[in-house]
Amino acid sequence: MKSLLITLFASLFLLSPVAFSWTAANAVINNETIVEFEYSGQTYRITESVSVTTGLTACQPQITFSDQTFNYTPLNNVQLNVRMTACANGPDQYLFNAAISSRSNNQQDDAIISGAEQRVSLGASAALSSSNNRRIFFPADDDISDNVINGLAVGDQILINEQTRMISSLSESVDESWIDIDEPLSEPVELGQLILETIDLGIIIYPGSISDSDERLTLRLQLSASNSSVSNFSETYSLGFLAGNATVASLMRNLTSDAGNALATGATVLSVNGTNQTYFSEGVQVASNDLVEYVFIVENTGTGPLRDSLVQKDIPADELVLSPIISAQQALLIHDGQTWEYLSISDDDRLVQQFNDAENTTELLIDLGNDFISGFGGTIDSGSTWMIVYRVRVL
Repeated sequence: MKSLLITLFASLFLLSPVAFSWTAANAVINNETIVEFEYSGQTYRITESVSVTTGLTACQPQITFSDQTFNYTPLNNVQLNVRMTACANGPDQYLFNAAISSRSNNQQDDAIISGAEQRVSLGASAALSSSNNRRIFFPADDDISDNVINGLAVGDQILINEQTRMISSLSESVDESWIDIDEPLSEPVELGQLILETIDLGIIIYPGSISDSDERLTLRLQLSASNSSVSNFSETYSLGFLAGNATVASLMRNLTSDAGNALATGATVLSVNGTNQTYFSEGVQVASNDLVEYVFIVENTGTGPLRDSLVQKDIPADELVLSPIISAQQALLIHDGQTWEYLSISDDDRLVQQFNDAENTTELLIDLGNDFISGFGGTIDSGSTWMIVYRVRVL
């Protein structure tokens, strides 16, 4: 046994590599030890290996998105940004996917996603410290010639303590590495603080055709991400598409002769300028020089706003639009569901009167809704009703 021990120690060769360079979290370090010795003329080789993993918790990518609502426009798409953030496993490959898991109030044509699958490389690292609020130091990099520190490069967008910054410059050396960011942080980073790359991924949603404009079209959007340590992480969000739906009614009454209303049908009682009046949809009789009052009603029964709401009313040549008088007998006024607004044919921005020679008619162009642009219409919100009342004299 003594000669064995002498031979063993005399001939023993030990190989155990030691790495001093920085290794990212969740990376596996293999440490192999080889022992060789000679005994009774034979050479023996024993190999033992051990591995350690830095950061023992699996790393889950982060997806930043929220439920959203849009105004529906037929045949148009919606462009969305989804933010994906790396986690503490150093440079890694990430896979992003988007899918529509369900839909409601959608016709047979399927909703479509453009850019549903995207692969990106993201970096992440733990910081040593920072000398100020803009320079952040890291352990020595293992490759000082690639201009990348654990997957982080100039121009990358990074997340530091919920603050988003851009890497403006970096430096690598065998002693230390550091990055500079474009804007200072609220406070310097501390030892071990995570620096995570984040990226905005664009997708385009084609919602398809809405079935019933009185209800919202709803898509359930499933967003998923995976990397080397997490096979699939997903969240589901709701996208709502609102559509306006206009119901339009035109009513009238003979103000000069009650007999002109005797055979009329479709009676409707409306409050006009604070007074209940009965109007009719059909059958009103008129004679020359009779005064006739018209009511034009636009109601938004849909879920979203009606935009660019503009009414064009043609007055035949045998009817004369009365000039407005600032009195209770206003010839032309508009109602937004709460208040009456008097319109002047000559100078009000909501109303344009013009004569169409080709049709031999007088045209009234009236902007309805809020935030209107003269001649281009305004916005009628969901559930709102606008009415126009005007009077003409039959020639």
